[in-house]
Order: sequence, then C-alpha cells, then structure tokens
Amino acid sequence: MKIFQSVGVRLSNNYLFSLFLIATLWSANSLAAPNAPVVTGTTPTNNDRPEWTWSSGGGGTGEYRVKLDDSNLNSGSTPVFATYWIPPTPLSEGPHTLYVQETDGAQWSESGFFEIVVDTTAPTVSQSYLSSGGTLLVLQYDELLDEGSVPTITDFTINHGASTIAAYVVDDKVILKLDKTFTAVDQNDGNVVDVQITYDGSAIKDLAGNTAVTFADASADINNSNRYPLTFTIDD
Repeated sequence: MKIFQSVGVRLSNNYLFSLFLIATLWSANSLAAPNAPVVTGTTPTNNDRPEWTWSSGGGGTGEYRVKLDDSNLNSGSTPVFATYWIPPTPLSEGPHTLYVQETDGAQWSESGFFEIVVDTTAPTVSQSYLSSGGTLLVLQYDELLDEGSVPTITDFTINHGASTIAAYVVDDKVILKLDKTFTAVDQNDGNVVDVQITYDGSAIKDLAGNTAVTFADASADINNSNRYPLTFTIDD
C-alpha cells in the first residue's frame, strides 16, 4: 500500500512539473514580439508620391503603423491595415525613409524600413568635349544616366559637316562616334575649330526616368582631346 502511495505522489509531481513547463513556454512565446516587416519600393523615382510596400515578418495580426523619416513610432505614427503606403502629399526631392512596425495586439515589432530617393530634376550636360584624338564627342551629364536610354544618331546635329555614326550611354556620359576627326586647328586654313552640337531628342533619361534637357549649339572642348581617357571599348 505504501508503494502505491509513493508512486501516486511521484506521478502527481511530474504532472505538476509538466504543467509548469508548458506555462513557462507559453509565457515566453506570448512575450515574443512580431518580427519586423520587410519593406521595399522603387528607387530612385521621379514620382513625388512614391509607394512603399511590405510583407509581414510573422507573428503579427496584420495591423501596422508607419512613420516617414522618423524612427520613433511611439507618437505621430499612422495606423495602416494594408501592406502598402503612399504619402498623402508630394515629397521634396532627396532621400525619404519609411519605418513600418506590426503588432500582435499586445506589443509592436522592431521597425522594418526602406529608403526611396525622389528625383524630379531633368539631367543636363555639365561639359562636352572631344576625346580619343578627336574621333569621339562626349557629353557629360550632371548625374548618372539610364544606360538603356540610348539616343538615335539623328537626335544630334554637329557643325562642320560632321555626323554621328553611333551613340552610347555609359555612366553619366553620352558618347558619340563621329564620321570625321576634329583637330584644334583646321589644317586647311589654320583657324581654331569651334565644334558645336545640338540635341533635340527625348531618349536620354536619368535613373529616375527624367528626360534630359535638350540644347542647341553647345560648344565642345576640342583642346587636348586625349586628356579625358575613356574606360570602355567601342566595337566598329
């Protein structure tokens, strides 16, 4: 009889200990905050009301709060019950970061965040010059260009009867391959050569999609036309 009582007490203690472990694990899990949302967007963009999107990091109820350009979401944040956000008013040019948190009904996650650069300014030529001994005419812009926005050769007019036979976009430059070689001094009459170029196309764009400014009769620097080495290869 004593043996059965001892076993019974032992079983009761194990059962209570199991309940204690379950309660402890449940309490620990209930205290764990949701994971931070994964935020993304398109950058750079020429849209001054860009869209941020995100996905849940897990552990939340699908209720979010967001705040622009401020990582403190405890005050002044905006409640969101979707997985995207568009600013209600246009943003200024430059970088903007959206911070996003998700709740489980009791506590908030850490912030997920993503920076979008707003760029609504059209690229312009900062300098133009002859290179590769006067066989290439380079238009250097004031920002990086979309290398897929290649202009057609008919977009350009060059004086002295020169024509463009190929066009390339590399980094912040538009490079035109010419059908003649320019020298600083005309070998026929000894006069200084003034190379001028006009661009009236719409293909050239920056990384945000802004169309480059057109121009007329811009003078190209022809002196010392080998001082600007180009680090790319043109195939004939």
